[in-house]
Amino acid sequence: MTVHSRYYLNGIDWMVQGLHYNCSSSRGGDYQFLIILQLAGTPDFEKLDNCFRQTVELFPVLSGRLRRHPLNLAPYWQPRQVRGKASVTLIQCPDDAACQAHQEVFLNESFNPEEPLAAARLFALPDGSSQFACKFDHMLFDADGGESFIGLLNKIWNGEAIEPDKYLKPAGPWLNEWRHQFECGRTVNRTLAEVFRQGTPSVFYAQGHKPGANRFKLVRLEPEQFNKLRAAAEAIAGPMMLTPYLIAVLQGAMHRIFAQRGEADSLCLCPMTVNLRTGSEDKLFFNHWSIMPMYSHAAKGSSLNDAVNLQKNLFYEYTKNKFPYCFTKANLLTRIVPLPLTAIITANPFRRTAGTATLAMLSQSSFKNLEIFGQPIVNLFHVPRIPPRPGVGIFMNQHNGSCNVTISWLDGTISADEVNVIADSIKII
Repeated sequence: MTVHSRYYLNGIDWMVQGLHYNCSSSRGGDYQFLIILQLAGTPDFEKLDNCFRQTVELFPVLSGRLRRHPLNLAPYWQPRQVRGKASVTLIQCPDDAACQAHQEVFLNESFNPEEPLAAARLFALPDGSSQFACKFDHMLFDADGGESFIGLLNKIWNGEAIEPDKYLKPAGPWLNEWRHQFECGRTVNRTLAEVFRQGTPSVFYAQGHKPGANRFKLVRLEPEQFNKLRAAAEAIAGPMMLTPYLIAVLQGAMHRIFAQRGEADSLCLCPMTVNLRTGSEDKLFFNHWSIMPMYSHAAKGSSLNDAVNLQKNLFYEYTKNKFPYCFTKANLLTRIVPLPLTAIITANPFRRTAGTATLAMLSQSSFKNLEIFGQPIVNLFHVPRIPPRPGVGIFMNQHNGSCNVTISWLDGTISADEVNVIADSIKII
């Protein structure tokens, strides 16, 4: 991509800009995420650092900034020259706990505006194992795109040639489909009107309390445990219904937390991100996802079957009316709105709250290798940074037969005991 090329932001890209603005205006870093690989050994640091620099330098878009067209005001991403260089930092850690502490600091650090929007850390452990954490800015990458970038880094490590032009095709401003966008907006408004009728969502964020930095907890289900979970999901929800089953389980845990807080009739509203990628490996940059607004009431006496059936019905309804697609297209209409106002909208789309918690499931990993940088992969998981609202996020991904559930939250929004309630709901299957 040349310096003069323009990549116009799609509807979700613009919404992410608003989330980025919200994160940047609060304590901590930008709207970003980590991909963490736990490795059986420690790769050669100098070679890894050199390969990372090469990979980043292939894509000038990593050093871009937001611009607007002077006539149609459509926002686009403009690559630019920066003084800083990408690099990997080596950190010696005495144990896994120290690794996580360093990773939480890394997650909360903002990108230097004079450096590329990708960074990495290699954490070496005394037993010879290591952890590699790569940080991505959500303005340019979604989770699947981040995994694809890791795949490119590994290809360069192995001496393979990369064609950078294949992975970034400048997109137009979508200014000739107003009627279709308004039709999609009508579908979104009708669906959200039904959501609004459910009541005011319960939130973890305390009004008037300034949240702290992001933290995270990883719950890993080994293949045997994960097989039991899938069997339970199939018995209750049916084939291919693991995600609605997990949403019901997780929302049940949140209802128990609100009950302990004294909220008798909680309403959990969890925007669930949906991957809209078609499987094409060349979709590396920018955001290819949308949402489904999953919700449930704390109905007394309701069974897990009832909770699962509600989530299945919502899933079927949103699939039938193409809500995720329509939500993406409808957001194109908001791009003319100034970014600070977009930030307010993204923070308060559901009756002045972003909901109870965000959920995501990346069922098909883009990086399926069992080895990277010449070392066997023990585990691969994602750590998202959560905006101040809702302040709690749950990200699930599968790798090599296991399932990872990463609970990410802002200090001050949820206690350690409450985090364990959510974690235990997945483990007790």
